[in-house]
Amino acid sequence: MSRPRIIMRQIREVLRLSLSERRSIREISQACSLPKSTVSDYVKRAKQAGLCWPLPDDLDDDGLESLLFGTSTPTVGAKPMPDLGYLHRELKRPHMTLMLLWVEYREAHPDGYGYTQFCAYYPGFAGMASSAQPLRNTYTSICTSFVFTLQPPLSVLPYPQGQN
Repeated sequence: MSRPRIIMRQIREVLRLSLSERRSIREISQACSLPKSTVSDYVKRAKQAGLCWPLPDDLDDDGLESLLFGTSTPTVGAKPMPDLGYLHRELKRPHMTLMLLWVEYREAHPDGYGYTQFCAYYPGFAGMASSAQPLRNTYTSICTSFVFTLQPPLSVLPYPQGQN
């Protein structure tokens, strides 16, 4: 999961140190107490946006954010949800698994959820606690014992000799 963005004051400070004072990523990272990857990302975005220091006076925080990160925000729930009622009914059929149902779901929705996320939605719908009742088939061992009894040994009869 991605971390939340830092506040705009810190972003402006990163841009000032990078664009005005020409400090290195490592120096900016230490000065602002930010990870080097975050500083590098903000500097790269500023160069792509064509920003220079000093920033224009009419550029407020919202405008700077839209320049650096774009205006489109990812929509939550953009992927089509599986029909959980259908899944529940189908899983009662013999030889039906979540894997088969997921393959069917992905054929219908190629941009849909991956298998792990697909399986994560089902236990909540079915009223199962995912840690208490796993979706895997569980088998109990059946102890079968065989009792062999020994019969008395066979008696060996002599072969009659001299009789043809």
